[in-house]
Amino acid sequence: MAELFGFDAYSPKEIAERVENIGVTKARLPLLTVATLGVLAGGFIGLGALYFTLVTSDSSLGFAASRLLGGLTFSLGLILVVVAGAELFTGNNLLVMAWASQRITANELMRNWLIVYFANFAGAMGLVLLVFLSDQWQMGNGAVGANAVRIAAAKAALSFPEAFSKESCATFWSASPSGYISVRRCRLRAQHRQHVLHPLGNTAKRSGPGERAQRFCQRRKSESPQIRAGIW
Repeated sequence: MAELFGFDAYSPKEIAERVENIGVTKARLPLLTVATLGVLAGGFIGLGALYFTLVTSDSSLGFAASRLLGGLTFSLGLILVVVAGAELFTGNNLLVMAWASQRITANELMRNWLIVYFANFAGAMGLVLLVFLSDQWQMGNGAVGANAVRIAAAKAALSFPEAFSKESCATFWSASPSGYISVRRCRLRAQHRQHVLHPLGNTAKRSGPGERAQRFCQRRKSESPQIRAGIW
């Protein structure tokens, strides 16, 4: 299987196992750590939404161009979450994999979800307050604020089936890549460290880069809970 996917990739089974391991650690992080990372995630996603609102408020853009540019700018929020290792509720839905494997309890699952959910809300509301006090909503002669109101009104008018379906799509599309990226981050970081410490010419005869990276990742994960949680 390793040869099939190459030394620089995990098989689907290995990804599932590592996502479970990350879920176990996330579910048992200290309250203050989870809350702090949750607030950061709420602010980061809020920044992505702010940029989306700013771009789509330009009436000179066509519908397709507006949605394309808006989606690209919104993704900045997700990038910040992944790079900083913040706790985003949609991404933490993958903890259900560890719960389904009976590696964490239902209480641990619900504890993490509740803390992260309300921490995300607090971070987003903090950004809303900053935007309001800084009068950023008045940019473009009030076009940004008016666009934000239109977006909110359109979301509030959604029927339950439509809102549920869209939220399900958003959860799946953000949780799946973030879980994989958390797993890959440790592998790539280890490969970079091995390359810096041991040039290829000095280590080619000892072991392959994939083997060295895997051993390094296993050792680091046993040392640091932040690494096991995908924060590193």
